[in-house]
Amino acid sequence: MRAIRDKLVCLVLIFSLIISVTGCGRGTGTENSAPVVHKKTNVITFRSNLYPPPATLDPHRAKTESEILLTKCIYDTLFEKENGKIIDGLAERWTYSEDGKKLTVHLKKGVKFHNGAPLTAEDVEFSLKRAAGYFREQNQSYGIDFSGLRENIVIEDNDTLSIYFSSPSFNFHEVLSLPVFSIVHKKTIENYPDYGRPGGYFSPVVPVVGTGPYRFVEWIDGQFLVLASNPNYHKKTSNLERLEFRLYNDLSIAVHDFIAYDLDAIILDGKNYLEVIKEYPELKDYTEKFLTGTKYYLGFNLDKKPFDRWEARDAVVKALDAEKIEKDADGAIKPLEGLGKGDARAAKKVLDRLGDDTDSGNDKKSLEVVLGFSEGDVQRTIGESIKKQLEALGMEVALRKFSTDSEAKSLANFFILKLTSTAEDFKGQELKNEGDKDSSDAEGKENEILIPIGQRYDYYCVHKWVKFAVDQETGLIDFLKTKKDTR
Repeated sequence: MRAIRDKLVCLVLIFSLIISVTGCGRGTGTENSAPVVHKKTNVITFRSNLYPPPATLDPHRAKTESEILLTKCIYDTLFEKENGKIIDGLAERWTYSEDGKKLTVHLKKGVKFHNGAPLTAEDVEFSLKRAAGYFREQNQSYGIDFSGLRENIVIEDNDTLSIYFSSPSFNFHEVLSLPVFSIVHKKTIENYPDYGRPGGYFSPVVPVVGTGPYRFVEWIDGQFLVLASNPNYHKKTSNLERLEFRLYNDLSIAVHDFIAYDLDAIILDGKNYLEVIKEYPELKDYTEKFLTGTKYYLGFNLDKKPFDRWEARDAVVKALDAEKIEKDADGAIKPLEGLGKGDARAAKKVLDRLGDDTDSGNDKKSLEVVLGFSEGDVQRTIGESIKKQLEALGMEVALRKFSTDSEAKSLANFFILKLTSTAEDFKGQELKNEGDKDSSDAEGKENEILIPIGQRYDYYCVHKWVKFAVDQETGLIDFLKTKKDTR
């Protein structure tokens, strides 16, 4: 018995030695070692975190940067934007009628969804109508209503459909390049009411199906999300055959994994990048900085005093200094022309007078307002800067976080909005605009009361073996152009 026990002990020691030599744990890489290749199948794998962690893979509900990034991987739109120009996506060709009231789209033939089903005009019709219903929910601030798409799309044949407009809309195909108008598989959506929601170890994700360059593999909520390249993609693909996204609650763990060469890149924003650099200054050598498609706006609730009055809005806009906001945000945003240069003296006179108008007795009161925002450290930082600047003028500002943009817009006196596309996308569209009012005040239109504050920067820490690329329109990683050197 003793001999058998001694042999077992030796076997255990040998096995432990093998494990320690091969390095099963984290942090076994060195700076000069080759980047990780998926060992079992020899697949080139790109690993990063996702910030912020996604809540959906449904493209029509996607709102955050990470959700839009995944949308662009899994799905296609009819048209795409590249270097400021509109190019073909799923549309092979398209034509407008002479009066601009009809757009006819001819689909590429032979395109298949990830489940093998062919792309049809019926899928496109379903997708556009469904997206139109969510567009206003996600972009309420513009007051643009795409509900007309529900009645104005006609299927001509299996590969062709037409969209009709009440007035000329020669650039409507540009609108259809937005990720919210991604094309989904009709039958899959209809069969799975939980489509796009995260899964767990005991509750798998329902089928996620698109036509994009990457197909869905697995998603364990709070742990990881995996995509694999689509071998039947209708366009050129990248050398990145597998995307593994790790979902971290603690960003410092992602930083440690990056330093240990277990991640190829880390996705950050301006706010948390600066916090990371303070603790890990060596990461500066790995940092790349890009402007994103996300912009922050200051909006006014015209139904609440004092911003129902033009002079109150004008005073606030002129009093705020965008460069001070940029400084307070630690470089997370690039200032945009919209705010004034901090004209405090003139603004104070106006605000004091408006405060006098609200006095109910002899006691002079300062203006009391609520500044609302819905999400994000950057929005909060911008709000804190605005609060500080206006309080210096004698205004009492309560900064309050709301659960949604619509709550902030309706319950606060004025608010900060984060939007991932701008009104420039919709210039020339003769679509229903519920914000239009018959008023000489130009800012009285719902889609024109938003004052640009700044454009957001995103930061990436990237290892040297990655040739990194981002989408110029969004600032998000462009996986079709990003390459990984495996030599």
